[in-house]
Amino acid sequence: MFLPKLKLKDSEPCPCGSNMRFQECCKGKEPQIIKPSKKPVEVQIMEKMRASMKKFCMHPEQEKCKGPIKGAHALQNNKIISLLAGSERHVYMLNTKKQPLLIPLNNGEVVPIVELSRVSANDVTTETCFCDYHDNIAFAVIEKDAPDFDKTSEEMKFVYAYKAFIFEYYKQRIAFDIFQSNFRDNPIAFQSPEMIGMYRMLQLKMQEFEPVKQHFDSQIIGNTFEGVATCAIRIPEQIKFAGYAYIAPDFDINGKRIKHTKKGCIQFR
Repeated sequence: MFLPKLKLKDSEPCPCGSNMRFQECCKGKEPQIIKPSKKPVEVQIMEKMRASMKKFCMHPEQEKCKGPIKGAHALQNNKIISLLAGSERHVYMLNTKKQPLLIPLNNGEVVPIVELSRVSANDVTTETCFCDYHDNIAFAVIEKDAPDFDKTSEEMKFVYAYKAFIFEYYKQRIAFDIFQSNFRDNPIAFQSPEMIGMYRMLQLKMQEFEPVKQHFDSQIIGNTFEGVATCAIRIPEQIKFAGYAYIAPDFDINGKRIKHTKKGCIQFR
């Protein structure tokens, strides 16, 4: 499904999400009027996309959702974040909402540096991706009074992996949905090479993420914890740093290259 050219084909599905062909849908569609601004069009588009953030529960059993969509923590608030925050209840984290600093090097290269910001422990690593009910039940095994980490517990290892994945999936899903809705409003503005490049990358990521989401959903509904391999490495010292990510590593822990892609996409077994 990945299309390398930074141009839309008439026969491909329209990026607005209508399931119609681009030629029969948004091609040639008149855009909505954008208010006059001194900002470049690309900047206006990115600001509009950030303002279009949505809140919804990612749990597969949507019919059981209860309570408001809350700011769920990717890292456990009652455990990891509390250890990092201490009595001041603040931590430092990378601020992705700020423009990166572009630092020129002596060799002519430019390195982007993301700034750190002081953030309240209640707000750090939060995303609006679970209702109150599902946030409590989905992660109960690793939250509150649960043990820190039990490498013999398949459920605990599964939930740690699920939590790292689902927060990354949510961000990609939101970005893709926002692109679709904004393309629907202003298809001409979203056909620049930069915007189509972003769309192609979002397409590729969703193509990779969807099979993993389906696997996690099926396991959660079946109350099983299969299909996830966990490698736990214990560091003898305690360091005040924590992170989470869902990535395809290029090398295993022995330094051997992992052959996990085919035609540019992650392959799952």
